[in-house]
Amino acid sequence: DEETGEIINQPKKYEYFFKNNQKILEVACGDNHIATVVINKSENGEAGDVYTWGLSLFGRLGYLEGDEDNNNKKNQTKKTYEYKLTPHLVRIPEQISRIACGFDFTAAISVTGKLYTWGTNTNNYLGIDSSYLNSPFVTTPMLVRTLSQKEIIQVVCGSKHMMCLTSEGLVYSWGSGENGVLGHGSMSSYDKPEVIKELKMSYEIVFIAAGMFSSAAISSTGQLFTWGRGKYGVLGIGSEESVCIPTLVSNDKIKNEQIFY
Repeated sequence: DEETGEIINQPKKYEYFFKNNQKILEVACGDNHIATVVINKSENGEAGDVYTWGLSLFGRLGYLEGDEDNNNKKNQTKKTYEYKLTPHLVRIPEQISRIACGFDFTAAISVTGKLYTWGTNTNNYLGIDSSYLNSPFVTTPMLVRTLSQKEIIQVVCGSKHMMCLTSEGLVYSWGSGENGVLGHGSMSSYDKPEVIKELKMSYEIVFIAAGMFSSAAISSTGQLFTWGRGKYGVLGIGSEESVCIPTLVSNDKIKNEQIFY
């Protein structure tokens, strides 16, 4: 609850933005935080401002703890310092069209197709050159410069990795390579976005998804590819082995079907 912080066990209309004459374009949930893209009801745009709330640890909310515009210093307590019970504006130099949350990090795509990330940068989840950082955490949104010449149309986050899709149908991934979740043919980690060559060679990708330890992509012809940890058969390829490259899901039940998103 936005006033008490108590657990709500059934859907409840969230009045905060309604009272401020705003509407939600996108919403994403991390482990202990939520991010939204918001515009005024009087506007008909496809991009807006980002608001976040929840646990502020590791910079996942995208603003400094001491920011006077986002905190009530006069009544600040240990609890309000660590948690934000109501939405607060995240300062980004561009309007935002898409949002995604990882375990303790966040990503946003601007209206011009640029990618901004913030939060914990362990294993370089954020795709930012760590030589410029003096902390393992990024508390304000930063541009992923290695992708600045690409038009990003989708971004997804796992628990320890991130992927994005470009307007050319190319998929980039980075972060922890545990269980082969990055799709680069090994379990190595990557500190900056790297195109997934297995998909680039033969397929135009139109949609991507990321789980905690797995990844997936849909091609323009409706084919489904999965990779990462295969435990419990989560990849749908007939085994529980981890797979380090995108693998076509082609069992008898869906081999003649097209996958839509």
